[in-house]
Amino acid sequence: MAIVTGWSNVERCILARLNTPAKVQRFLDDEIAYNLEPGGATCLSARSALNQRRAHCMEGALLAAAALDFHGDPPLLVDHGVRSR
Repeated sequence: MAIVTGWSNVERCILARLNTPAKVQRFLDDEIAYNLEPGGATCLSARSALNQRRAHCMEGALLAAAALDFHGDPPLLVDHGVRSR
């Protein structure tokens, strides 16, 4: 079950439109600046990356996982899948 509580109205509106992996990727590519960490190393939360509109690779992955979770999809960062032997 997705965790949808705790997000502000503005955050929920943004996350609501990120309802496919392709839309999440387009959002990260087009609406989020790359976090060059000008003040030093960061690891922004999904909420901070969303509100600050900046993210490096790991922060973007956390934001993507949060968006997928918002829609009830597994918020996987790495999916090894099942291997048959």
